[in-house]
Amino acid sequence: TNMAPHNLVEVISAARHLIANPDATLDDLMRFVPGPDLPSGGRIVGLDGIRDAYATGRGSFKTRAKVEVEQLSARRTGLVVTELPYMV
Repeated sequence: TNMAPHNLVEVISAARHLIANPDATLDDLMRFVPGPDLPSGGRIVGLDGIRDAYATGRGSFKTRAKVEVEQLSARRTGLVVTELPYMV
């Protein structure tokens, strides 16, 4: 499947909330599951795609690597990738 992995504890918490409150809204459930879990790291850019995916079953989001700037010498600067999203 092309579905991103989610944190199991968050999903179970949302399911328990939905069982106790069948009229729960998407915003209520997103308090428990704010977005997919990126096990290899990285950052999710924007929440609109996640909200669309949860609301309609279709949506996409962009991920970015986490990068730090490191001074290599007096005249050279390097980029160090500290977290790289899966399948990049």
